[in-house]
Amino acid sequence: VKNCVNNATANYIFSGGSGVRFGAFNGNSDNVVFDIQGCTNNGDINYTEADGVTPPATGKGIQLGGIVSRYFADCVLLNCTNNGNITITTNATCNLQIGGIIGQSGVANGGYTNTGNVTITANGVGYSQIGGIHGSSKGVSNSSNSGKVSLTSLDSTDACRVGGIVGSLASGTISGCHTLKDAVISLNTNYNGGWNSLGGIVGYGSSESDTPNKIT
Repeated sequence: VKNCVNNATANYIFSGGSGVRFGAFNGNSDNVVFDIQGCTNNGDINYTEADGVTPPATGKGIQLGGIVSRYFADCVLLNCTNNGNITITTNATCNLQIGGIIGQSGVANGGYTNTGNVTITANGVGYSQIGGIHGSSKGVSNSSNSGKVSLTSLDSTDACRVGGIVGSLASGTISGCHTLKDAVISLNTNYNGGWNSLGGIVGYGSSESDTPNKIT
């Protein structure tokens, strides 16, 4: 998928199921080598839950990005832009991995720009990994975020991790990335049972390998 543009608003209303994977260009790339380059999303993404429906439970996840929900293996995602606002209202007890570009990233590609606001209002969620570019990341380069990143999680059951570029860095390197002055990174939570983390570039770092995480 190359040089494509989405201008449509996407309204995702959860009406049942184990979890959510949603992106303007790709919902899920598990076990598939997928190449997306030079694409732009201008459409807003809105996530809500239908009345009376049990939202995603503990041990499941909501993985959502302005371009793709999650990216792994040998996938290529380069030089993409999200200008759409991402707005999420959830009562889920699952983990959140939300990014302006990718919700959960297992590839260290780059060249991203996010100008859209990421606004999350949650109640009772598990681990929350929220970033202007990646929610959960294994590295990103040459990317910038000017969108506001906001998480309000009044009854979190686990730690909240919020960053201007990456919410939680699992491994790898952040290089040549910028959180611009228009961005406001904010976290409001009552959870006091563990480490809540907020950073202008990275909210939380926890290496999954013997190679140290780096910010250059």
